[in-house]
Amino acid sequence: MYIRKTLKKYFVPHRENNYHPHILHTKRAIFYSLFFLTMKLIVFVFVVLLPIETFTMPDMLKSFADKIVAQTNEIRNKQGIRSITAQVKLFSSANNKSWDMVQNNYFDHISPTGKRLKDFLQEVNYNYSIAGENLAIGFYNVDQLMKAWLNSPKHYDNIVDKDFQDIGIGMAVGTYKGIPNTIFVTEHFGMQMNSNSISQVAGITENKNSKTTSVVYDGEKSEVLWQENADSTMTLTARAYVTGTVSKVVVEVNQYDMELFPTDQVGLYVGKVQFVGNSDDLFQAVINPTIIITDNDGNVTENIISWYNPKILPVSSVEKYNQSKDGLSQMFGIFNVSRGIYLFFIVFFTVALLLKIFVEFRKQHPHVIFQTLLLISLLVVLFEV
Repeated sequence: MYIRKTLKKYFVPHRENNYHPHILHTKRAIFYSLFFLTMKLIVFVFVVLLPIETFTMPDMLKSFADKIVAQTNEIRNKQGIRSITAQVKLFSSANNKSWDMVQNNYFDHISPTGKRLKDFLQEVNYNYSIAGENLAIGFYNVDQLMKAWLNSPKHYDNIVDKDFQDIGIGMAVGTYKGIPNTIFVTEHFGMQMNSNSISQVAGITENKNSKTTSVVYDGEKSEVLWQENADSTMTLTARAYVTGTVSKVVVEVNQYDMELFPTDQVGLYVGKVQFVGNSDDLFQAVINPTIIITDNDGNVTENIISWYNPKILPVSSVEKYNQSKDGLSQMFGIFNVSRGIYLFFIVFFTVALLLKIFVEFRKQHPHVIFQTLLLISLLVVLFEV
């Protein structure tokens, strides 16, 4: 009898509790809100205090890879292009490429050992008619990575190439320019067919039947530098060493085209561009610019030109939390436990509110209904974030 009377007092509106269930009193609503916010804060602090190595663990990298494939297909579908299929051999070749960059301490489509895309594909016995490769380093957010690739015309061309049917993602973690725990990512595309091999690297085409050109590009000496200015602008300067019968030299940096002009020094071309922005936006994910060289006969040579001083951004506390929630929820039960608690109390207070409204429909307290709706809304937000 006592339990029944207590439950009625706390949950059921009636004359003895002035049609105001005690469970929904204002002071209790404030306490509930503070309790649930504190719970979320504890989870957030727990994640922030995790070592940075946690965010480069296999579970996290797999989460990144799955998102890259999904977003690549989403972009293709928006353009009316069919989805591409995850291919085991391309995952192997992409992983081998990423690890090769880590082990040989470089960031380029050509390894210091001379290995190119075609070599990595041959190692895994992927017979192709056309293949492509996108590279990036220094990211913790797939949305930012995809934005960087989409802003680069050559990388974007690979993503929306109608001929590609297969995809593979490879990731490795290592030190780049003295910065540890840097993520290296490789995206390999391909179409299997026994025909003349064409290798397309970040939009750069190497065709065995292409015309010869007198242009010689020295990628080891060429570079792009960046500088932030006091007026919230950035200046990019490109220095390229090119010999031969050169007609035009252009460097593509994200969505910016920078024309380079010959200098007094033989073979040295220099160009500069200034735009509104900052280095954090430019280096959300590091991708190398593209250099496009046209000779006097109209033949075009495309290659990459490396950053002299790329900026590897540290992972923010908010980014740590977001990535942990998506990639590490299976490892750390704190995420699932907290979400389970929020879901339980969403249902709990929704039922309590419905009892308040409909048991005694003509006896209402608008402020109780309003504050309970706010409490339920808070729980929904905490459940989602």
